[in-house]
Amino acid sequence: MMIASRMGLALALISAPLVLSAQSDDLDCSDPQTQLELNSCAALDLTHADEDLDDTYQLAMQSWLGGVETPAGQALLAAQDAWLIYRTAHCDAVAQPYEGGSIQPLIRYSCLTELTRARTEAIRAYAEPEYN
Repeated sequence: MMIASRMGLALALISAPLVLSAQSDDLDCSDPQTQLELNSCAALDLTHADEDLDDTYQLAMQSWLGGVETPAGQALLAAQDAWLIYRTAHCDAVAQPYEGGSIQPLIRYSCLTELTRARTEAIRAYAEPEYN
């Protein structure tokens, strides 16, 4: 079941600036110069972090934990659903003081990316057989 991980990816893709699709080929994230470029690069980082989380989640469910039908799979599904709600609420709160400012997307995307990368590592740490 990919519902929980798809929700995370969907949140990232919905929140990514529209400009990302129009400029992604021309975007140089090694040296962003404008706030728009910083925001777009941060959105791109979030997309990559969400993709890595989705891949890790799927691997954990399908290979490491024995599927969503197992107690371990059910536990991961419940944890992931709760984590997605937390991630969104937490990063909304972190970005709220910047409401209306051009930096707000950067603050929010950076928060989401940081939590997403940490969550990916957390799943690996307890689910991946070579870590145990």
